[in-house]
Amino acid sequence: MNAWKLTVGYTDHDGVVETTAVLGDGARAYRGTGRSGPAHGWPHVRSVQLVANDLALVHALAELTDALDEAAQSADGPVAEGAHQPGPPWGRRGPSPDLMGGPAGPAPARPA
Repeated sequence: MNAWKLTVGYTDHDGVVETTAVLGDGARAYRGTGRSGPAHGWPHVRSVQLVANDLALVHALAELTDALDEAAQSADGPVAEGAHQPGPPWGRRGPSPDLMGGPAGPAPARPA
């Protein structure tokens, strides 16, 4: 049985996001690369170039890219409007009740 490692990363080059997913067991590596832009929000894959000889890995990578694209389409707030916006470490809805010792307040107003 192979222990597959999955790595997903992206880099921003001149307003274009490159998303790369790699599945491999050391001796073999399967890479798919997608591009989208502008470089705001979750990087989602518009097209995939894939080199693989294992159909199960092709399907696994296709599911991964579909999940990234779905996340990009369903994201809201600062993540969709500009992933590079600084913000509090607890996210846009405010800190959890556990951090503040009481119930969480309403979500902050979204910037125009």
